[in-house]
Amino acid sequence: MKHLACVILILVGALIVIPSVTTSVHANPGTGTVCILPSKNTSCPILPFTFGNLTAGSSLTIGVFVQASDDMGGFDIYVKSDNTVLNPTSAAFGPLIVSPSLSIICIPGVVEVQTLEASGQNECLGQPTCSGMAFTITYTVQATGGNTAISYPKAPGCASSTTDPTDCVLVFDNFGTVLSENIQTGSFTNAAPAANFAAAPIRGPAPLAVTFNASSSVPSPGNTITRYNWTFGDGATASITGPTLVHTYNDAANYSATLKIQDNGGHESAIKGPLIISVLCSFICANPSSLTIIASKNVNSTISVSLQGRSTRQL
Repeated sequence: MKHLACVILILVGALIVIPSVTTSVHANPGTGTVCILPSKNTSCPILPFTFGNLTAGSSLTIGVFVQASDDMGGFDIYVKSDNTVLNPTSAAFGPLIVSPSLSIICIPGVVEVQTLEASGQNECLGQPTCSGMAFTITYTVQATGGNTAISYPKAPGCASSTTDPTDCVLVFDNFGTVLSENIQTGSFTNAAPAANFAAAPIRGPAPLAVTFNASSSVPSPGNTITRYNWTFGDGATASITGPTLVHTYNDAANYSATLKIQDNGGHESAIKGPLIISVLCSFICANPSSLTIIASKNVNSTISVSLQGRSTRQL
């Protein structure tokens, strides 16, 4: 069996040697499956399972499950992921192999887990099919946003239980006979939510009632938006559960609104609108609108007077 990468060796029962593998006819051709699933599940899903919606720094534990195989004596299985999204930190045997021996657990990059039943007997002996959790892998989520396949690598020289001889998935009996298995991969998606909104009208005399619509915002996959938090740029704020609202600007000025959304997965996204909301004076406006006059003091001041923002004169 070819090892792609191995740093940590765990050797138990040094006198036991994994037999050289040979190919034979499977009792139930193509019925066994090696799948990737949640670590608490006890059967392969109908469709490949997608993990996700975890924050950066959190842990994710997956399981590698063997289902409906012939009686088996051991396995040698590799699992890979994009380590910039999911970084493997540990692996542990499941109950499938009762007395694991001559075992290898390799963590860096591509995970490899290999073991052999120490008794020399097959697991599930005499049962129609053999099923159980082969092992689990724990990852650290590297980023709030990111996607990766969780799959089995391909490499020339891997002894394989599938129809593709480069698949690094091997299940064998205690005589070293390769058992034929199907494989089912998994995936991880942790796309961040994206806040977005439109506003209309964005120009007009005060008081200007502006309708804000954030229905173009999207949550992270599998979640829903639970809160829309608005800051309107004039000192006013709002926190609502729906995507639309109306805000009235009473004073002539230019404003920029900010929206922050939160979904039920606890993920957030914020956007400060590039659009500028221009609120004009309702009729005749002066800037500054007031002056302080101190007795016996001569002060020169420039006053700009505009008519609904269309024309400006200085006094």
